[in-house]
Amino acid sequence: MKNDTSIFSNDKHLAHVSEATRQGYNVKVLIRRLHEDEKEKALRFLKSVFGGWRNISQWDWKFKEVENKLGREASNWVVEDRGKIVGHLAFIPMELRVGSSIFPVCQLVDGALSEKYRHGGLYGNLVRQVLLDAKEKGNLAVFGFANRPSYRIYAWLKDFQTICEVPTMFKILGLKNAMRSLHLNLLIKKSGHNGSDSVVRDLFLILRKKAIVTLITLIRNMTASAITCAMGSNPNAGAQTPVTSIVDPAILGQKLSASWSELSRNFSMAIERNSKYLEWRYINPTASYQIFVAEKSGHLLGYVIIASEEKSAEIGKVRLFGLKIGYIVDLVAENEAVIPLLLRAEDELGKREVCLVNCWTMRKSYSHAMLRSMRYYEMPREIGKITLVANSNSQNFQATISSAQCKDVLITLGDSDLV
Repeated sequence: MKNDTSIFSNDKHLAHVSEATRQGYNVKVLIRRLHEDEKEKALRFLKSVFGGWRNISQWDWKFKEVENKLGREASNWVVEDRGKIVGHLAFIPMELRVGSSIFPVCQLVDGALSEKYRHGGLYGNLVRQVLLDAKEKGNLAVFGFANRPSYRIYAWLKDFQTICEVPTMFKILGLKNAMRSLHLNLLIKKSGHNGSDSVVRDLFLILRKKAIVTLITLIRNMTASAITCAMGSNPNAGAQTPVTSIVDPAILGQKLSASWSELSRNFSMAIERNSKYLEWRYINPTASYQIFVAEKSGHLLGYVIIASEEKSAEIGKVRLFGLKIGYIVDLVAENEAVIPLLLRAEDELGKREVCLVNCWTMRKSYSHAMLRSMRYYEMPREIGKITLVANSNSQNFQATISSAQCKDVLITLGDSDLV
């Protein structure tokens, strides 16, 4: 690693010291495990970086309750400079179903490094330490949903294989909802401020030559979705399947336990959705999920999980806030139940005055085809690009989770920690 040296410690809790040279000054830091009594300190750092972090209850749910439910360890690592936390990366345990077999794996989450410490190889060293820890804890593979910056690092490290890109689908549900909830503010910029936090400016800085084509694609798809919304046309509105609302994730786990092995046959790979996982995943104390199931003659055909939140953005000197965004967090169903579940989800999100709904899917999958038939459009690939990557601790397992298997992978927003 250029301009970077590491001295490994015999103490596994004090991984190594990294010394990097960046723009003429030296940075000497310690990469180590996080101690239990430091979680408040780590939380303050994460809150300074990620908007989704709230409180210690959320921390305990994410990194402690998951251990209680799944019976395997999570792990938090930090980058420390003279007692100050300037970086963080963790993994949480999961199980991966491949056919009828289930394997212990984990997912990388909450990776961040303070701006001053970037571009000197520190984050790469942090990733490698976390990978070693994950292997020691018996994980056959480490997965990550990488955004554009982190994907560049994973690709450069060459420790990861690219599984697939994850497309984001969206649909405008209500223009009236947007008018009722959306508020505009004219920002007063400080002297010398050029509006670099503008969404449009950032788009051009990041994408450069691709920015204009990407922006045109986005405007075209947004316009098409807005027209469809204004016309109120829905070719699948007559779909009928009994749908029942349930609130407690534990009930979903009980209902799904008899059907999951059958539903999972539709996918080459999927995060295991057993009762212990569902009971952990959807009790996030800072989120509010609603679950609907489709049943026929007492048999579970599938389920959908939704959530919503308010968002804000800046475009030039204009700040937009109060825009209600909805999410199809998870959707697993037999083919005949996909559209009825989506209709029920949209109906509930519409009652919440959601303007726009989005979700993840896989290209060329049945759910992708159904979303397209329901007038969902794909966000341009260059906006919010997410790539699923994996590091395998076994050559045999590496072939099992290769990109050649990605055509039938089950991926939803609920598989990540974003919503």
